[in-house]
Amino acid sequence: FGISFHITLESWKAKTGQPSARFLWRLALLGVLGYVHGLLFCGDILAVIAVLGVPLVLLNRLGTRALLAAAVLLLLQLPQWPEVVRVLTDPAYQPAYPRHWALYGQTTPVFSNGSFADVLALNSWTGQAAKWWWVLETWRWPQMLGLFVCGLLVGRSGVLYDPARLRRLARQALAAGIAGSLLMWLVQHGVDTLGLQG
Repeated sequence: FGISFHITLESWKAKTGQPSARFLWRLALLGVLGYVHGLLFCGDILAVIAVLGVPLVLLNRLGTRALLAAAVLLLLQLPQWPEVVRVLTDPAYQPAYPRHWALYGQTTPVFSNGSFADVLALNSWTGQAAKWWWVLETWRWPQMLGLFVCGLLVGRSGVLYDPARLRRLARQALAAGIAGSLLMWLVQHGVDTLGLQG
């Protein structure tokens, strides 16, 4: 999304003096489309992208170094760390019951046995609320926004217009993805060993 955001704004600069305002209008339309789609599928991601695209418009005003720092801070998801540390260090600690669990629990019987009208009625509010609480409580929003900023940085770097650099970046991304998957596999097995897996 960050890459397409950069390309879109660059292409609009020559055509309009207000590319950011035009993009915000596009985000508003995307949000409406996402809500309508969410009536059918409560896990819709378009509305989330539309909301997270707004701060991206503001972050685009930063210089490249500041933008890189913002990406790192967002991807680190620092506000979640105290909870993680407490879970790992305090066996008696019981995290709060996530709101989205209860909300998604309300959707199961309707999705299983309800009519089409029942699904639309449920997703008009409860399904939407479940999705947004999931985005908030799992800290997906800073992760997603951080990835958007990374895409914006890739766009700014000009690598998209240099095939040799683009191939090199693709190889580096593949290596990082493999390393990250291996790390997650090791963490998963460590969690199982510690008896923390639910």
